[in-house]
Amino acid sequence: MTASATTDGTSTLDGTYTLPAACGFPAEQGTFQGFKDSAKFSSVDTYSGTLQGNPAVVHFASGSAGYGLSAAGSYNGAPFALSGSTTGMSLTLTGTVSGQAVTWFGLYDSTYNTFRIYDSGANLLGDLR
Repeated sequence: MTASATTDGTSTLDGTYTLPAACGFPAEQGTFQGFKDSAKFSSVDTYSGTLQGNPAVVHFASGSAGYGLSAAGSYNGAPFALSGSTTGMSLTLTGTVSGQAVTWFGLYDSTYNTFRIYDSGANLLGDLR
C-alpha cells in the first residue's frame, strides 16, 4: 500500500492511497480524511495510580492553543512539575521527578478517562485514573 497525506497542522488530514492488485483482488485507490481529536485537560481533574510501583497523583492542564501541556502533582510523596505537548491522544512531558530528569510519553484513553505512562525507553511506568 502507498499513501500520502497533507495537514494544515491544526485540524485536518487529507490523503490518498493506492493498493496494488494481489492474490486475485483488483487494485484499489481512494482518498481519506481525518480530524484532530481535540482533547483538552483542566488542572481541576485529578488522576492517581502507581508509576514504577510508587503512588502518583497528577493534574494535567492543556495550554490555551491546545498543544502545550503541563503536569503537576506528587510522586512517592515528592512534588513535581513537568511540561511538554500533546497531539491527539498522545503526550510528551519532560522535567525532574524525585531529583531525576525524566521524559514521559503517555497515551490518553478518552473512553475510560485514563492515562498510560511510558518512559523514554518505551517501558510502561503505570496507569493514572
